[in-house]
Amino acid sequence: MRFMNVSLFFTSDEVLVRGFRTIKALPNITIDDNNKRNNERFMSFFGVSTTVISFAWAYILKSPDSGIDLKDKSEKGFQKILTACHYLWARPKNNEILATTCGYNCKRHVEGENLWKYVKALAKIKDQVIVWPETKYNNPRGQKILGTIDGVDFKTREKSTDQFNQCPKQFTYKHHHCGVKYELIVDAYTAKIVSINGPFRGGMSDKEIYQNKVKDRIPDGKFLVADRGYTNNKVPGWNDKFAFPSHTDSKWLANTKSRLRCRHEAVNGKLVQFAVLHKEFTHPHDKHVFAFEAVCVLVQLSMNFGHPIWGA
Repeated sequence: MRFMNVSLFFTSDEVLVRGFRTIKALPNITIDDNNKRNNERFMSFFGVSTTVISFAWAYILKSPDSGIDLKDKSEKGFQKILTACHYLWARPKNNEILATTCGYNCKRHVEGENLWKYVKALAKIKDQVIVWPETKYNNPRGQKILGTIDGVDFKTREKSTDQFNQCPKQFTYKHHHCGVKYELIVDAYTAKIVSINGPFRGGMSDKEIYQNKVKDRIPDGKFLVADRGYTNNKVPGWNDKFAFPSHTDSKWLANTKSRLRCRHEAVNGKLVQFAVLHKEFTHPHDKHVFAFEAVCVLVQLSMNFGHPIWGA
């Protein structure tokens, strides 16, 4: 059986036309209408460029673990991917609005797994897009500062326990609300998210999260730039793998650490531009990780293709 039809790969021009065809508020256009204005209108509905979606779709087609079957690798399947991207970017108030905006005559087409199947397909290509550069980081003659590490919090609907209407362990001080937390590492010298870790309950500390996955991946003699939330004086050698702010730093070093942390915050800012992460997440908690990973994939591809960290 053939794995895929080569014609199912779409150029940026073809993605633009299909995007305008998907959003019913937009007019029908042809490939000849590919211009700056129409590309800006496309991004206002999908959050990323036509090139990003073109590459995301190519990754999905090539991935045996994307979770979509052969019949979904079609024009209708691509429309569902566009719908998923619009949902992540705009997160309409209800499925009726999402269905109407994306041209479906019934909201069941964008309810439950009919929507989340395609969000998950975007999330499942994360291992192809977000890669830990092990060879580069393990090179003893390579860079000493690997990157920056920090947690990022998102608001979710309240979780209850058998005793209480609210679960105190899910409380995040950043939002003063129930939330989930993830940990990101951003490379120090390239616009790359190299590790995503989570989800964790909102009340978990950065040190606990760091121990979960990253601690054993940092080679001796290398370190990450971090804030003082990662400080741990009780474990010998713990602080050796971090570069914290320090009053003893030279002006150059202090500025370098500050700039790297600002870069990291800029990446976090790109994530929360997507309404599904910016607004309170009202779906079941176990779905949040798929939305987060799908957004990380889109943001990383966007940084790869024309929108670097300091860009729009």
